[in-house]
This record gives sequence, structure tokens and C-alpha cells, in this order.
Amino acid sequence: MSEVEEDTLIYRNNLPGQPISAISIGSWQTFERIPFRDTVEIIAAAFDSGINLIDTARYGGAPDHVDTDALSYPIPAGSPHCEVIVGRALQESGRDRSEYLISDKVWFDSYPETTLAQQVDDSLLCLDTSYLDMVCVQMLPQGVGPVDVVRQMAALASSGRVLHWGFVNWSLEQVRDAVDLCLEEDLEPPRFTELKYSVIRRLPVESGSYATALAELGVAVHAANCLEGGFLTGRWSSASEVSKHRMPPEDRARIREAFTPKIADFNAVATGVGVSPATLALAFTLTNESLLSSLVGVTRMSQLRDALAAESLLGELGAEAIRAMLEPFASDGLPVEP
Repeated sequence: MSEVEEDTLIYRNNLPGQPISAISIGSWQTFERIPFRDTVEIIAAAFDSGINLIDTARYGGAPDHVDTDALSYPIPAGSPHCEVIVGRALQESGRDRSEYLISDKVWFDSYPETTLAQQVDDSLLCLDTSYLDMVCVQMLPQGVGPVDVVRQMAALASSGRVLHWGFVNWSLEQVRDAVDLCLEEDLEPPRFTELKYSVIRRLPVESGSYATALAELGVAVHAANCLEGGFLTGRWSSASEVSKHRMPPEDRARIREAFTPKIADFNAVATGVGVSPATLALAFTLTNESLLSSLVGVTRMSQLRDALAAESLLGELGAEAIRAMLEPFASDGLPVEP
């Protein structure tokens, strides 16, 4: 029996097919750091609570901004151990494959020697499944054009090994070009993009022109980095402190650094409404109904409870009130990423 009581979650229909829970569970820097039994219990509890989307990926290697010597565990390029852990935990959950969705990624660290189709097939093997519900294509490196990439992903979607494909941090121009190509050649179009989105990082997701363009193109946003690599959990007092203990996502606009003087005020707002800072931060993302889902990492059952409490807070206060109280923490004047 899980420690998390079953609740009625929000589900969204912003992707063709099965409704997706507004909260999704990610595995980056999570399940490979904790005992396997804990991973099994967390995923089972997430399923029991109604969460039905699990995000995973093999490692493409540590990002350029990370000091790998400072990490407490290695992240070799091409390592599939996170996928293997997730696959085994999903088996242990006892759930039918049709009851949950898996999101994964493809990379360009060994491309084109390793094709995108080969990467997907490797992921299917590691996860012990015959299909992936969602696959994100990482940012295009210099020298790699979108045309061949789009055709490969569309072919994978047509083959049934991938149900829906999308991007991670592609520019709006690249997204437009991809959609146009699919229309011209009658290919399976991209359906989503994964973008950083949080109470302190609202752009480009909340940019009026950007959001309108994505809606017109039929591309939904899967919100990532919703807790800013753990920065919005109330545990850390500065952006630099987070970097000493974790591998936070890149922050070229230095939004976390700019927010540091406001941390105490943000934590006080959370205390004032009787929730943790993590719950309040995630509740903000849930106020955006255009999202596919809000992605959060969980390594402890208490963190799962905090995530689920975000939906309760949204139901209690309403989206308008939550956004109003958190308006002072917006960073709309800072540079847009990507």
C-alpha cells in the first residue's frame, strides 16, 4: 500500500489520444541516485494517485555547463542505466502498458553514425516496451539540418514505435519549418515541445506571440525545470549553493541568480498559504491550462506528496489568485531562453 492517498487529479487532452495527468514524473538525476526499492514505491504511488506519464532518457553526457569533477556520480555519454531502472520499476508496478505513458529523448552525441531510429530501438530494449508514447528531439547541433531529422522522427511515428514526437528547446523558426515540411510531405507532425517553465521563468512559454504560434501549429508544451533544478523547493538559499550539490539545468539568462534576493519572500508566501515552496511553485505551472503536463523529479515520498498538494492548492485558491500572489516573482524582463 502506498503512502500517498488516491486523489482526483487534473487530466489534460492537449495531445491526441490518452488524457495525460497535469503532473508528470521525471527521472533525470532521481532514480539512479536512490535505492531501486524506493523507485518502485515512488512510481507505484504515483500511479495510485493518478499520475500516468513517466519521463526518462539515456544520458547524452553531462551538459557543457556542468563541472563533472564535482558530481557525486558519473554520467557517461550514452549510458542507458536510467532507462533500465525505469523499465524494471514499471514492470514491478504491475500496471498494464496501456495505463501509462512513457516519454523519452534522442540525442546527437553519436549522430549520424547512430541513427535516431537506432536510439529509439535501444530505448525500447532498455525499457522492455514495444513503443514510446512521446519522444523529444534534443536541440540541433551545428551542421545538422532539420529536414532529415524531421523525416526520421515522422517515420518512427508512422511505424508505431513512437506515438508522438516533439522537440527540446527548438526555436520557433525550427518548429515552424518542421511543421511545414510535414504538411508538404504528408508526414506525421510534431505534437509537443519540452521547454523550461516555472514561476520565475515564464518566457518563452507565456510570450503571447510564441504561445499563439505554438497553438496554431498544434504543438503543446511539456513544462520542464518547474522547480528550477531544486532551487524552488526551499532547501537552498542561492543559485550557487544548488550547483554545489546538484547538476541544475543550464541557466544562460541567469534567472535563478536574479531570483536569489527574493527567495525568502517566496518561501514566506508558501508558508502563508500553508504549503511547501515546491508545492506553491508547481501549483503556479498548473494554472497554465495550455500545458501538456508539468514535469517534476521525485526521490522521496514526501516530494510526491508536495507535488500532489499543488493540485489541491489550485482547487482551493484558484488559478487567478495563485497567479496574482506570485506576480512579484515573474522574470519577464530577462532574456528569453531558448
